Amino acid sequence: MASPLSPPRAKALAARIVKAHAGQAPRRLRPLSGGLTNHVFAVRVAGKDLVLRLNEDPAKLDDFLKEHWAMEQARAAGVPTPRMLEVRNCDEGPSYTIAEGVHGVSADSHPARCDVLRQLGACAARLHTVRADGFGRAFQHKRWADCVADELKAQERLRLLARHGMLDEPVLQALLERARHMARWRNPAVLHHGDLRLKNAIVEPATARLLAVIDWENCVASPAPYWDLSIALHDIGVDEKEAFLEGYGLTPARFSHAAPFVTLFNVLNYAPVVERARACASRWPAAPHRAARRRPAW
Repeated sequence: MASPLSPPRAKALAARIVKAHAGQAPRRLRPLSGGLTNHVFAVRVAGKDLVLRLNEDPAKLDDFLKEHWAMEQARAAGVPTPRMLEVRNCDEGPSYTIAEGVHGVSADSHPARCDVLRQLGACAARLHTVRADGFGRAFQHKRWADCVADELKAQERLRLLARHGMLDEPVLQALLERARHMARWRNPAVLHHGDLRLKNAIVEPATARLLAVIDWENCVASPAPYWDLSIALHDIGVDEKEAFLEGYGLTPARFSHAAPFVTLFNVLNYAPVVERARACASRWPAAPHRAARRRPAW
């Protein structure tokens, strides 16, 4: 197992990586917050702004390469993404990526949220035209039914929620039947961002024009449009949901057909959070409970 990188060691290694990449030492190397598993740095070197992500595990390279592929495919489909300039393992072992910096602000704090969500909806629609070779987070499942059973763990997660008292028996049976129906889908595997929310959108401050969709770590291949919609629509208001769906091009009638499965994806994706909360004897989140027991408000 790779040795943990302390912040000082990570910064020193990042400086060496940048110097090897650009041919000169960085003028600025500033740690950024928000990296759960990676050390992330804002870099100024050779007149350019870059973002470097560093992970102590050499095996992380496979995930970084998957992200690189997804971002390249997304950009070819018309979704703005930062350009990755380098993806590799360094001599010391850790994996890293270097990407172009994007000059803008997070849409999470921008007042024109509906405008941004409309653009994100359009991006999701473009993204869902990108075909993948398999289903799941590593695109390793050749059959969707295998992904539902082995990765989504649909039956197991629904029964887990029932054991914790978050689904009563009629709701559990209805969701189990919905999951069985979903496993029979023959829709193709297409690319999903996996966390298509305002916090992962960088926009121009004055106009709210979308400059880049960032954080492709959760990208996944799945039938469209359910996975991305389940995350994107989960924690925003009704008007904002409508703006996203308008951008995607889903009419109310078409979405009413998709909504039960969007809810199912939401429940399945949040079930592990419930299990972790249970294991930590922490307060259980109410989101899956509400999603399962109430009709969606969109």
